[in-house]
Amino acid sequence: MNDYRPLLVRAGASIREVCRVIEVNAIKIALIVDERDLLLGTVTDGDVRRGLLRGVSVKDAVERVMHTGFVVAPAGTSREKLSELMLAHQVAQVPLVDDAGRVVGIEVLSGPDASTSVFEEPVVIFAGGSGMRLRPLTDNIPKPMLPVGGKPLLELLIERVAAQGFRRFFLAVHYLEGVIQDHIGDGSRLGVRVTYLKEDKPLGTAGALRMARGSLDQNFIAMNADLLTSLNLPHLISFHREGGQKVTLAAREYASRVPFGVLRLEGERVVDFVEKPTSAHFVYAGVSVIHPSVLRLIPEQGPFDMPDLVRAALAAGERVAAFPVHESWIDIGCMEDYRMAQNETPERGGGL
Repeated sequence: MNDYRPLLVRAGASIREVCRVIEVNAIKIALIVDERDLLLGTVTDGDVRRGLLRGVSVKDAVERVMHTGFVVAPAGTSREKLSELMLAHQVAQVPLVDDAGRVVGIEVLSGPDASTSVFEEPVVIFAGGSGMRLRPLTDNIPKPMLPVGGKPLLELLIERVAAQGFRRFFLAVHYLEGVIQDHIGDGSRLGVRVTYLKEDKPLGTAGALRMARGSLDQNFIAMNADLLTSLNLPHLISFHREGGQKVTLAAREYASRVPFGVLRLEGERVVDFVEKPTSAHFVYAGVSVIHPSVLRLIPEQGPFDMPDLVRAALAAGERVAAFPVHESWIDIGCMEDYRMAQNETPERGGGL
């Protein structure tokens, strides 16, 4: 590859800056260099997400997640030898360097372009909620149909997921379902195929899946309809396939601050005094990948939510994994979130 320079990132850059480079280039890698373009390390999307699980922040310097055991080849190495090198080390990219170790190019393992791939995995979108916290906006319109950036949120979501290569959708609907069906139809206008899962009464986020057991015969994505996120779904699918787990949950780091000074005690003895500490946790980001075998754990009757399904999977000894989200993400659950979403539409860089 001759146009390697967009992949170069100076040492000391933040992880967030590196994420932007990875997201916009087709090769999905960043090359960390010094001021002379000497290669110091590489960073992939997987390196970033593994770092987040270790507690690294996207505000930290890239060195916190940089891979220093990279594979390189001298400029001028034959294509045949480069292919052998990539296969031997199980890597998809090899930076090319000159005699001084400066980056002068990059070679990529041949294969289909992921940006044009079409994925077989179906996508289930839970769009049946009544949006109580957004009343009176949702008195006569379901929350997924509220306009964001000039389009109904659900239409925007389907468009952006379809742009990543997904074509088969199931919409779980209940509240004012006719409004959704009249607008989305069979999905052909959006270049996708839509099947409706109609809930006579609210079944919960996982309970709606029982209606599609016969159709969900492979890994599928399940997601809430009230999300605006730039989460890379192909990366999520790859992580799930390679990890071998039955459930993969997209996880977002959430920090909360105690507004008081906290006393740390041993019995009645004060051993520390921490002023307004911050506690960080990973929370469910409303997107998951599920193996169809897990659907057997959903009871035949009554509501059943995603936390219930995850706990049932864990109790059954199934492996559940977390996929950290570093991309933009807004859950439109209340009026403040909805107002924020108007400034975070895809055209402004905040959507799928």
